[in-house]
Amino acid sequence: MENKSSKYKSVILTLIGMAFFCMYNLSHAQIDNEDIIIGKHKKLYSDILNEERSLLIHSPPGYEKSQEKYPVLYVLDGGYIPTFSKVTGTVEFLVWENIPNMIIVGIKNTDRERDMFPMKTESDPTSGGADNFLKFFSEELIPFMDKNYRTENYRILSGTSNSAFFTVYVLLEKPDLFSAYIASSPTLLSWFNDIINEKFGELKKKNESLNKMLYLIYGENDYQSIIKSIPEFTKIIEENAPKDFIWEIKLIKDEGHVPYNSLHKKSIILFRSCFSREEQSCRDQAVFF
Repeated sequence: MENKSSKYKSVILTLIGMAFFCMYNLSHAQIDNEDIIIGKHKKLYSDILNEERSLLIHSPPGYEKSQEKYPVLYVLDGGYIPTFSKVTGTVEFLVWENIPNMIIVGIKNTDRERDMFPMKTESDPTSGGADNFLKFFSEELIPFMDKNYRTENYRILSGTSNSAFFTVYVLLEKPDLFSAYIASSPTLLSWFNDIINEKFGELKKKNESLNKMLYLIYGENDYQSIIKSIPEFTKIIEENAPKDFIWEIKLIKDEGHVPYNSLHKKSIILFRSCFSREEQSCRDQAVFF
């Protein structure tokens, strides 16, 4: 039997942020009056944040009857049911396209600005708690998932707007925590340039080679502050990206802030898993369209 590493080496992960979930979920109702369930609410008390956090957790179909392990997709701002439905349905629909099924974790917000920004801002008086929120991920949430679910050692972090900024921040501050990072319309505004520039410089010094992936998208009609900041961010990556780091920044035509069809149309990202440093570089295994 082939091992997990070789099995996933040949599998393409495709994430398309578009609503095809209705087609798939409706097809699941095989028995009259059978419920269609996309996930379960879970509560996790955080000693680090000193509060209870609400999670939405989607297990792949057939999870209870198998012994399979699954990659995990962590969705920031994931407590909003329509968003969670879109993500879970899209992933399951694309299993038909031969992507691996995934466990999906939606994290509900309590104080969004506090958790997403690493420094204080004038407009958000509670901001500045991103490091604590990152600690919650690494020391509580991910261990909780690994203990209670059959998780593969392949994790994806996805965020939008302010939580997309946090997604980029995690990549820079603790890159090994996730295998891939997806950021939609990140608020990489002017007052964050210094910290982003500094963190990317540190990342390059610490990592001569970094087999991680960043996929960043924003809309043609996005906020002007974001449209202006993305080229500056692109330049920072071009000057500081470690070897083997895979990144793609894409402008989505005819879309605004946090494009709904973020990973749809021609903005499809395909990437294969890399489960060990002995395997071929992720760069050689990735294809962008």
